[in-house]
Amino acid sequence: MNRVDYTKLTTLASDKDARIRLAKDSSDALYYYTMAIGNTIEKSSLWNEAEMAMITASLNRWVLHKNDISNEKYSCGDIVLLELGMNFSPELSYSHVSLVLENIGNMVMIVPATSTEKVYNEAYHPQDNPNGKWYYRRVTTKDGFPKNCSLILSNLKVVAKSSIIKPIGRLTEDINIEDSLYREIRNTILAHTFSKEYVSFIKTKSNNESMKSKIEMLEEKIEQLVEENKVLTELLDNA
Repeated sequence: MNRVDYTKLTTLASDKDARIRLAKDSSDALYYYTMAIGNTIEKSSLWNEAEMAMITASLNRWVLHKNDISNEKYSCGDIVLLELGMNFSPELSYSHVSLVLENIGNMVMIVPATSTEKVYNEAYHPQDNPNGKWYYRRVTTKDGFPKNCSLILSNLKVVAKSSIIKPIGRLTEDINIEDSLYREIRNTILAHTFSKEYVSFIKTKSNNESMKSKIEMLEEKIEQLVEENKVLTELLDNA
């Protein structure tokens, strides 16, 4: 394997002049780029055909669209096919079906899915596998996905809308329902990644419900007193 000088590359990347100078005019940049391509070619002999196909598609999409800015509108609960690019394990890489959790400007917060059988067998499901791993959530075609698969909650991330290859569909269940799949996923992520904030939220929610109940009781009492006052007023008027 060719040894790429990361220190030299870091220096080039932070050089103001290098941000203006074209790469084709830089012997250093081209030299190390050629070395990296050589390493890629050498490693490619170990890849299977499927991985080679996914790497090629991901790389070409990135080359063609890395500077694109998308203004497409996506809604929470949409199911899309998007390009995750090439990442380090255990992050998912390449193209994956994903669930849109939130819109953030020209970006979206998503949870990607995989159809790997092992993950599906280990994934949590409230009825089919209640003891499954929380960071895997089993979903099916009944939920709106193109095939049975598992959402990888631990791979939650924010990506550019331009990485979305195409929309696929939408969750079949109303996302505004309190115990919907969409709400469950958000709450699970909150509970396991922002535990203190989640506990605080639950306490606040419980206090609000308690106060709401007390307010309703007081309103009923007020109505009762108003009616009693009317009766007393009528009695006094007729006395």
